[in-house]
Amino acid sequence: MSPDSVVLEIGCGAGRIMMHLARHCRELHGIDLSPAMVEQARKRVAGLPNAQLHVGNGYDLAEFGDDRFDVVYANFVFQHVPKTTVYNYLVEARRVLRPGGLFRFSVPNILRPDHLEEFRFFTQPHFVTEPFPMHFYAPSELCLLLTDTGFVVEELTDYMSVHARKAEPAGLAPGVTELVAGWEGVGRDLAADNAALRSENLVLRNELDRLRSHPVVKAGRRLRRWMRSSRQPDAGRAT
Repeated sequence: MSPDSVVLEIGCGAGRIMMHLARHCRELHGIDLSPAMVEQARKRVAGLPNAQLHVGNGYDLAEFGDDRFDVVYANFVFQHVPKTTVYNYLVEARRVLRPGGLFRFSVPNILRPDHLEEFRFFTQPHFVTEPFPMHFYAPSELCLLLTDTGFVVEELTDYMSVHARKAEPAGLAPGVTELVAGWEGVGRDLAADNAALRSENLVLRNELDRLRSHPVVKAGRRLRRWMRSSRQPDAGRAT
């Protein structure tokens, strides 16, 4: 990104990134579904004449014309959006980007053992009555969506931080294909990875139990319980 860039943030929230980024570009726009968040962002960037805020519909970028931006980015947004809506944002991001423009965002990688554990967390019964939208992707899945919408995927980390460009023809840059294939191969061994994580957790639990059983720790816990109980009113004391 150059000082002459025109930039768009999808899901700008309260404008915390915009307030720092504005001085590095010529023009900065933020769009968010929440009018309340947009109002907070307006207050936060009020002293920045090159920053503009927009209330969106949570689905497209209809506020902006074609070939408008040099950079479009989203920071920790798309994992909370249905994949069909994310796909539409990919289409829209390519439309509003100028030829050669850059698109950056990130989503959780379900092939990482730690992200898979997070995925399992969101399967708990609590989230049936208290739903919290969280969507996970495989690297090949994300690359398919990006290339299908006309992007060249130039970089992709195992944390699924994406660096894609509006260019012809769409596809994967040299090296990305091999990286994805390697991760997918690791993905087939997730059972072994998860077994290793469970083993590490067991070691940590055993170490914690050992520390809790230490005489000094046990004495400290007894003292703490006694101090707490001594602060309680004596229920049997006559009044």
